[in-house]
Amino acid sequence: MDGNKILTQILERSEYGSKEQAIASLSYFTHPDTIKVLNNRNIFKIVRNAAKRGEVTSQSMYDDNHSVHDIFCWANDLKRTTFKDVQFNHIYSDPKSVEKYTCLSNIILTPAFLAKLTDTDKIIRELLEYRAFDIYGYNPDRKSFTKPDNYDKIAWLDFLPRQENVMKNLEKRIKTSQKNRAVLSMQHFGWVFNNFTPRQKNFE
Repeated sequence: MDGNKILTQILERSEYGSKEQAIASLSYFTHPDTIKVLNNRNIFKIVRNAAKRGEVTSQSMYDDNHSVHDIFCWANDLKRTTFKDVQFNHIYSDPKSVEKYTCLSNIILTPAFLAKLTDTDKIIRELLEYRAFDIYGYNPDRKSFTKPDNYDKIAWLDFLPRQENVMKNLEKRIKTSQKNRAVLSMQHFGWVFNNFTPRQKNFE
C-alpha cells in the first residue's frame, strides 16, 4: 500500500484536481506584512527534543511542538480552540535548527490529513519552499529556486489577517502564560524583539 499514491489519486478526483491545489487551498500562511516585521528571523531560541523539553543548554532550550503551535497562534492572534484536526507544519523540517524552528516564516497550518505531504512529498515540499520564498523572501538554505510547474495557475488560500503589532500580540499571550516554556526561553536567551538579550524577569 502506498498512502501517498492513494491520497494523490483521491485529491486528483476531488474538486481540487491535484495535491498541489489542495495544499494551496487549505493551508494557512501568515500575512507577509506580519512576517516583514520579523525579518524572517526566529522568535525564540528553541529547538525540538520532546524527551528533554524544558531543559536549557548554552545555546537554546528544548521543547516539543507545543511552542510551534503557540508561536503561530499568538503571533496571528488566533485561538487554538478555533481549529480541529489540524497540524502546524514546518516548511523546512530541521528541528535542531534554532534559526528555523521558531521562525514564523517557516510555519504553516494544514488539515491533519494533508500534513504528511509537507514532510515526505518532494513535490509538495518544493512547492511550499518556493511559496515561502515568493511571498516572504524566505530562503534559509540559500537555494537556487526553479518555479514549480503550474505555480502561476495555483490559487492560494487568502493570508491570515495582517497583524498591526505582532510583538504586542505575543506579549499579551505571554503575560497570561507565565508557565509556558517560551517564557523560560526568554528568561535565558531573550527573543527576537530584544535581539536575544536574556530577560530574567517575567512580564508584569
